[in-house]
Amino acid sequence: MKSTLEEAEVVMIEDSIKVLFPSNIVYKSGGNEPSSEYRPSLEKFAILLKKYFKTNILISGHTDNIGDANKNRELSRLRALHIKNILTEQGVAGGRLTSWGLGALSPIADNSTTEGRDKNRRVEFVVLFREK
Repeated sequence: MKSTLEEAEVVMIEDSIKVLFPSNIVYKSGGNEPSSEYRPSLEKFAILLKKYFKTNILISGHTDNIGDANKNRELSRLRALHIKNILTEQGVAGGRLTSWGLGALSPIADNSTTEGRDKNRRVEFVVLFREK
């Protein structure tokens, strides 16, 4: 997966794989559609997911900590749902995809800086292997 998704951070976590596209699937403040060129990366990811069909994929949307926590949670849910719909359009079985929004609960950078807030507005993927 690492060699195919060179633009992504791919990390093995026990029996799952975490995938983050740090430069591709990022958002403007308040937006629920990525602000960068993200479709080619998602298309490559969808091809891999179809190849490794014995997996389930968790899609989590995230925000920075600016604004109302409830609105941020809803915005992050919409971000994850938007990406889930794109993967489904690319042929990934919808039953394998679960999406939800975490709002600002799981930052990966310092929310006190513009750069940190930019990094925290993201979508992450966890690929889980199924036994059957």
